[in-house]
Amino acid sequence: MLALLSGLLHDICRGEKDHAKKGSREAGPILDSLPVSVHEKACIEGAIANHEAFVKPTLMPSLYGQTLSDTLYDADKFRWGPDNFTETLWAMLRSRPVPMATVIHQFPEGIEEISRIKNTFRSETGRSFGPEFISIGLRIGEEIYQFLRERFADELRLQYPSSG
Repeated sequence: MLALLSGLLHDICRGEKDHAKKGSREAGPILDSLPVSVHEKACIEGAIANHEAFVKPTLMPSLYGQTLSDTLYDADKFRWGPDNFTETLWAMLRSRPVPMATVIHQFPEGIEEISRIKNTFRSETGRSFGPEFISIGLRIGEEIYQFLRERFADELRLQYPSSG
């Protein structure tokens, strides 16, 4: 149940600067209204605070809390695999329309950023399966990138004439 609560609340402040730390604080009052112990609340808040990529996590005070923190982090990063290019990107674009030429122009930078996540998995399961899962997503991303470059070649030339 704690993993589920952590997963539901972890991006409550997504889109804000330092969203993991802010989300941890924002989750507190919500957790106060639920039947969780003080220790469980601290574990959930700590896991949420620790789910930011490329930021050194805070060591949790208990094995239970550390396991929850590592599990939430890894689950969040598994979304950087195939889902990122088949679901997540398009859901984000639906909420804030961006010209397709801009998306395509920034695609290589996005692929590079995602490739950096491969070696950050924290749990044994994440380290076992995460890198390959991310690699699968990157291959899908490359295919989509090539398709979009061909499909929107005219728009790309108009918006980014020097990008050849």
